[in-house]
Amino acid sequence: MTKKYNVVDSYVCKAKGYEKLKDCNCDNCEMAAKKKTLKKSSSSHFVLCENVVAANLNPADLPKKKTLLLGTLVVATKKVDNSKAGVIISDLEKKRDNCVGKTWVCPMLSLVLVCPQMLPYILPIPCKSRVSLLKDADLCKDIQGLKVDDQVFIIEKDNWNKAVITYIGPVPEIGEGKFFGLE
Repeated sequence: MTKKYNVVDSYVCKAKGYEKLKDCNCDNCEMAAKKKTLKKSSSSHFVLCENVVAANLNPADLPKKKTLLLGTLVVATKKVDNSKAGVIISDLEKKRDNCVGKTWVCPMLSLVLVCPQMLPYILPIPCKSRVSLLKDADLCKDIQGLKVDDQVFIIEKDNWNKAVITYIGPVPEIGEGKFFGLE
């Protein structure tokens, strides 16, 4: 039995600071190409970096079009053409509705790659803030390096306050992902 693989080109835009599937065409864009071979069974998570009116890949299914919102976590399932990918809304996403299990055609320029190490950290974050976090590679590394007893700063009503991390882990009552307990 032969295994099938998807080849996905992803790029890192040095100006915007985050990975995309295709050239982002920003001013003075310097893209460093990265070719990835993904097993069909593996899941590549992405976050939408803008609102997208996506068409249903199966025209017989309803709804035919759906607005996928900025920050929504999706899984790329297939490459439709050189500029579009078929995506499904991730099972990890909280806002599941009538679009679960349906494949939506989405522009590759609207997808920001989520590395597997960052996935548990972005799940508790509100959708609109996910893209900002993923753009900041240094912040992503810092978050992954945090541990219990580390000192951090929190902002409350424009005031910076010191806090100590007392817990890092799941809180099933609240949702998926890693949460931080602060004191």
